Amino acid sequence: MKIKFKNILLVAVAIILLIEVVMPITYYLVSNRIISAKITNISRTSNDGTFIYIKDDPFDWGFIRNNDSIILGKWDSGVSQGKLEIGHVCELKVYGFRIPLLSAAPNLYKVISCN
Repeated sequence: MKIKFKNILLVAVAIILLIEVVMPITYYLVSNRIISAKITNISRTSNDGTFIYIKDDPFDWGFIRNNDSIILGKWDSGVSQGKLEIGHVCELKVYGFRIPLLSAAPNLYKVISCN
């Protein structure tokens, strides 16, 4: 049986689309939620993006990230960060899970309100 280069290329493109497009969208749909949390600090680091430290969040995460996600259509993390006010309770739409072993943290998707 002869395997054609075209078939291998199609399978490779399908695998890349699955990993790079379908999985992030599914991850967002499964893990998104709205939380209310008090913003205690915002720390901008050059390597890991922005960390938003929170208090009194329902999951006791301690912090969330604020990074762009082109696949999910979020490329305004700077605008979102500008809406946050330290010391105020904010309603945030986040997605993701806190996995300490992998240094994973939920990501901010949208700032709904900040009181």
